[in-house]
Amino acid sequence: MLRVFIFCLVLFLALSLRLVWYFSSQEVYYDGQKVEIRKTLLDNPRITEGKNGFSGYQIIYTNRLKIIFPRFPEYHYADNLLISGIVSRQEYGNEKSKVLNKEISFVMKNPKIEPVKNEKDLFSASVKSLLSLTSYIRQKVEHTFNLYLARDEASLLMGIVFGIKSQMNNDYFTALKNAGVMHVIAASGMNVTMVGGFLEGIFILILKRQFALVLTLFGIVFYAVLSGLEPSIIRASVMAVFAYSAAILGKQNFSYISLFVTAFVMLMLEPDLMQDVGFQLSFSSTLGILSIKPVLSKITAKSFISGIGVGDDFLTTFSAQAVSLPIMLTSFSSYNPVSILVNMLVLWTIPPLMILGGVGAIAGLILPFLGQICLYLSLPFLLFFKKTVMLFSGLPGKISVDVRNENFPWQITVGYYLILVSLVLFIGKKKK
Repeated sequence: MLRVFIFCLVLFLALSLRLVWYFSSQEVYYDGQKVEIRKTLLDNPRITEGKNGFSGYQIIYTNRLKIIFPRFPEYHYADNLLISGIVSRQEYGNEKSKVLNKEISFVMKNPKIEPVKNEKDLFSASVKSLLSLTSYIRQKVEHTFNLYLARDEASLLMGIVFGIKSQMNNDYFTALKNAGVMHVIAASGMNVTMVGGFLEGIFILILKRQFALVLTLFGIVFYAVLSGLEPSIIRASVMAVFAYSAAILGKQNFSYISLFVTAFVMLMLEPDLMQDVGFQLSFSSTLGILSIKPVLSKITAKSFISGIGVGDDFLTTFSAQAVSLPIMLTSFSSYNPVSILVNMLVLWTIPPLMILGGVGAIAGLILPFLGQICLYLSLPFLLFFKKTVMLFSGLPGKISVDVRNENFPWQITVGYYLILVSLVLFIGKKKK
C-alpha cells in the first residue's frame, strides 16, 4: 500500500511540475501581435452560413485562438497549413465559441494561409500517408451520407458514428446543446467499445486470440485518427488500448487505474487539455459512471427503474452528470435538468444508429446499394432523435449561472464534490 501511495505521489508531483512549467512559459497574446502557426487539420473547419448572398466563413480553433477566414478556398481534414496574421482580443459575444472552448480569448481574422509541402523524413511521411488515407475515407463517407440523407440527419449520423460535426446546421447544433445531448455527436467510449468489439469479433474468427487483439488495437488507433483525435476519443482509445493490452497479458479489472493513467499521459503530452472543456467533461463523466452507477444499480436493483427499458440509460446519464455538473455550469453558464429525460428518451437509438451508420459507411465504400439501404433504415431513428431534441430544447427550466467575470465561487464546487463523495461512500458502505 505504501509503494502505491509513493508511486501515485511521484506521478502527481511530476504532472504538477509539467503543468506549472508549461503554463508559466506559455506565449501571451496581445492586441495587434503578428502570429505564425503551423497546423495539421484533424477536422474540417467549421463553416458559418452566409446571408444575403454572402458565402460565409471557415473557422478553426488552435492555440487558444479562434481563426476566421473566407469560405473559399476550402480547407479540409489532413491539410497541413502555415497560418500567419494579426490577433485581436475576443469578447464573449458568441455562446457557441464558449461551448467549444471556454479559454478562447483572441481571434485572428483573414490570415494568410499557405499549404505546407510534405516533409522529407520517414515519420512525417508516414503520418501524412495515414492522414491521406483517413481523409479519403472521410470524404467518401460524408459524400455517401449527404447523398441519401438530408443535411441535419447526415450531420447527426456523422457525429454519432465518427464525432464529425463540421457540417451541422447552427440551429440544430444549438438545439443539441440546449437539450443536453451534445455528447452523442462526440465520438467517445461507446464508439470505441463497439468498434473494438466488432473488429475483435471479425479477427478472432480467422486468427489466434492474442494476434486478433493486437490487430484490434491497431483498428482502434485508426478509428481514433479517422474521428479527428478529439479529447473524448483519445481518452476512450487509450483506455481501450490499456484494456486490450490487459486482456493480452491476462490481467483484467483496472478501470480506475486506466482512467487516471490515461488522463496523466494525455496531460503530460498536451497540458492545454487541462483547460479543455471536452477533456474535463469526458474525464468527469467517465469517473461518474465508474463510481456512482454501480452504487445506484444496487439501490435500484429491485425497483421499477431496473424493470424499464430506459432504466440503465437513466442511471448512466444521472451518474455522468452528477460528477460533471459544476463543469457544465461554469463552462456553459447553464444546465438543463430536462436533459436527463431527453437522454432517457433518445439514448436507446444510439446503438442501432452506430451499427447502421457504421455498416452503411463501410458498405458505401464497396457496395453503394447496401450502404443506401442501411442509411434509409437509420432514417426513422434519426427523425425520432431530431424531433425529440427540437421539442425539449425550447422548454424552460434551465439553471443559469453568470460566470463571465469568474464569479462562480470555487468553495461551492469543492463543497459539492465533498458532499457527493461522502454520499457515494456512505451509500456504498451501507449496501455492502
